[in-house]
Amino acid sequence: MGSQQFEVRRQIPKKQSDSDAFSDAVDSARHENGHGGYSGTIAEKNSCISIHRARSEKSAQRIVNALMDHGPIPIYREEMKAVVDDKWGPAGAVRYPIDAKTDGIIFFGWASS
Repeated sequence: MGSQQFEVRRQIPKKQSDSDAFSDAVDSARHENGHGGYSGTIAEKNSCISIHRARSEKSAQRIVNALMDHGPIPIYREEMKAVVDDKWGPAGAVRYPIDAKTDGIIFFGWASS
């Protein structure tokens, strides 16, 4: 058994919770990838942990990149690195505003494959 990085972006109403958005993303991934397990997608995750509420999509992506080791970006919240590196642990979630009624959210991490 291995693991694979994943990153899922969603647009959600500002009123929707991170956990409800996560459940929707998992359901979509299971529909697309089946229910067999070890897909290397968000479908393998049981929960998410909110890491930050960024000011922009660009800022959110920088945080994700730092935690997923994509380039020479300083690590954001060092203690969160171990959380999102665990293929059996929760997915990371970084939320950012899009407009007055909509937020964007990036779910990311490692999943069993």
